[in-house]
Amino acid sequence: MFKPGDIIGLGIRWRDRWIPSTEPHTDVAHHMIVVMPMPGGCAVLESDVPFGVRVGKLSWYLGRFIRVMRVPDKTAAKMATYEALSYGRHCYGCLTAFIWLLQAAKYQLAHGFMPVPYRYISDIKCGGVTCTELVARPYEKYYRLVPEGIAPTQAAIERARLDGKLTTIFEGILTHEVLSG
Repeated sequence: MFKPGDIIGLGIRWRDRWIPSTEPHTDVAHHMIVVMPMPGGCAVLESDVPFGVRVGKLSWYLGRFIRVMRVPDKTAAKMATYEALSYGRHCYGCLTAFIWLLQAAKYQLAHGFMPVPYRYISDIKCGGVTCTELVARPYEKYYRLVPEGIAPTQAAIERARLDGKLTTIFEGILTHEVLSG
């Protein structure tokens, strides 16, 4: 079921509830990209707060809600996988995430506590890599998921899915049966 270049979104957990409400609303908070399918699962590349960019196993997330998304261009997916590997040894983009949160807070202070439109958060590059940057930036050369100048946030990835740039392959709880394909 899993192919290189597939984007996997993990469902929101209690600790992710502090993230400001966005438009479009999404129920996934953490993203990763499939590097290599393996028997009984797949290897993924993700960027997480304490670790930065790391290779992991999707089986670490058994029992969690996942959404598997795929770009229609197979060549772009393969090339983006190789491009994503070049982000290895990067730290997590804490400064980028903090600036995005400040932009969202500024919007909410100016407009009331309304959901922040994904187009309002402008793109910046501060050295580290957030999880959404790790899945969107490798596709920039081959298949643009997020419009230029717009930050690759969770809401921007959701907008790409709603616009048909990403096809949902699976949505549900990750079980051993799902991992086996």
